[in-house]
Amino acid sequence: MDTDDCSDEQRNNYKNKSMFKKHWAYDYICPIYNDSNLEEVLIKAGVIALENKSTKQIKRDYIKIFPTDINKKDAIQIKEFYKKLSEIEVADISNMHEFIKFCLDNKVEFPK
Repeated sequence: MDTDDCSDEQRNNYKNKSMFKKHWAYDYICPIYNDSNLEEVLIKAGVIALENKSTKQIKRDYIKIFPTDINKKDAIQIKEFYKKLSEIEVADISNMHEFIKFCLDNKVEFPK
């Protein structure tokens, strides 16, 4: 969740899980957030360079950042993406690296 489109109360309730307290899956919910938005987190992590790009141009680059083909090269890119996210001080602005790590740790290896 990008937190730039919500109130402070909504942001805090999302991040601390109180927003989900009545949901049957509450114990399993781990809110993933980018405070204030994904673009800022990706720039801070060095995943994308700002280079005078507009938000629209950055969003077009998402396909390069988040690959959609399943192959070995993509797994390497995802590991590099995780490393960049986990190396910066993002605890206060994002916990997306925790989600990426969970996915890497639980990925399924398909036979070729």
